[in-house]
Amino acid sequence: IAQDDKLVFINKKTLELTGYSREEILSKSFLEIIHPDDRKKVYTYYTKRLKGENVPQKYDFRIVDKYGNIKWVEIKPIMLQWKEKPAVLAFIDDITERKKSEEEIKRAYEKLEEIVKERTVELEDINKRLKTERERRKEKERDIEESRELLQNILDSSDVMMISVDLNGIITAWNKLSEQITGYKTEEAVGRKLVDINLFKKPYSVDDLKKISVIPQNSPIQTKNGKKKMILFKVLPLENSMGVLIIGKDITHNIELHGKLIPGYSYLVLDETVDKAIEMINNICITEERRGLILTRGNPNRIKEITCRRNIDAYLLSETSVDDLPNISRLEDLKEIIIDFITKYDKTIILLDRIDYLVNIFSFQDLIETLYHVSPMISTRDAILLVRVNPSSLQNYEVSCLQEELKPLPYQRIEEIHLDKELFEILVFIEKQTSKNIIVSYQDISNKFNISRVTTGKRIQFLINRGLVEVKIEGRRKLLYPTISGRKIIENRRKK
Repeated sequence: IAQDDKLVFINKKTLELTGYSREEILSKSFLEIIHPDDRKKVYTYYTKRLKGENVPQKYDFRIVDKYGNIKWVEIKPIMLQWKEKPAVLAFIDDITERKKSEEEIKRAYEKLEEIVKERTVELEDINKRLKTERERRKEKERDIEESRELLQNILDSSDVMMISVDLNGIITAWNKLSEQITGYKTEEAVGRKLVDINLFKKPYSVDDLKKISVIPQNSPIQTKNGKKKMILFKVLPLENSMGVLIIGKDITHNIELHGKLIPGYSYLVLDETVDKAIEMINNICITEERRGLILTRGNPNRIKEITCRRNIDAYLLSETSVDDLPNISRLEDLKEIIIDFITKYDKTIILLDRIDYLVNIFSFQDLIETLYHVSPMISTRDAILLVRVNPSSLQNYEVSCLQEELKPLPYQRIEEIHLDKELFEILVFIEKQTSKNIIVSYQDISNKFNISRVTTGKRIQFLINRGLVEVKIEGRRKLLYPTISGRKIIENRRKK
């Protein structure tokens, strides 16, 4: 709470975010912890809000914590009376990692644009050659076939997926990377209409595709085997209105490395308590503006408290309703409520909590069949399903079965990564140095561990491939930083 340019009330989360003690931060003007470049904006909004003028309901800015670290935060302020004087109550979320992810995706998009420019020149040259060759009537069929082979070879050599579609919506080219990403072979795709492949949630017509960037930049597709993948798309018109070229880069792995959940998937949350799952659904409802649904055996009062603050509905897994909280007592009702909810709202996330209760009341087989019925709707509607269970409450074979049917959470996957002593020491060194705001280069690794440049490169590349380290280029230097997954694996090792 800010009043008269001072912080008059602060909670524990804000102390953790800033690194200051309560006494230190309450003795400061709130502007002192705001990044100098953002102070004018924040103070302008603050004073206008006190005057009752129209200001944004939420915005983001940078703060500088006690140790000099720069962090991005998102603020949602409201007016209130504090000790009979006007004040501003601010809800603040740490969005530093989200900003880093957005920057990475932006760089990936810029790289994709460079690739598009290079490939467009090649495709324009090919189209000119095709036009000239068509004029040679006697060699028409042979020349067209040769040109098609040349085009396919160029497309197949690309490191992005490329799909060309003619004016009738027929697929005319489908490169090797498109095969790998979608699961459809070239012979299965070429000659068919794009809408018949069912890659996209929306059936795009050729007129739609002519409108540049009609496909959302980060768009989920459904592969031949029903899996979801996140693709960074670009749509370009071909010369002489011959159709369009769809270019895409698979960014599923990058998104998962940063703890992102992919729409259309059902995830298994193995946790002794529901706290992290509820925090997850709260954050996603806010950051992705999704409608939430909680189905639980949890404390009714706590559930009602959560649903009254967020865009979240809730049902109690019980024979009877409690405190006006609606209940579910049959698996058939559970299935219908989930499907109706997904159908009613465009963007949804559902938390199914305490499935051990459902197993005890009904049977494990009945629960699996219910998940089978719900899963296709989750996929086609791009919803997200979280299934939370305490592993100790089920039989081992039941947990294994759930792990086969549901996708693990991104942060839970790092437990499967094995690092030997040398690699782990390099990861720890990078994490310690960057936590002190000391930059780390490849040369620093070579010097610290007395290894050659070649060995250093191989070991760093191993960490990069497993999403534990990322590289940022500044001038001629490549600087190393630990990812969220890298920090998590260090934390897990230390606990052991």
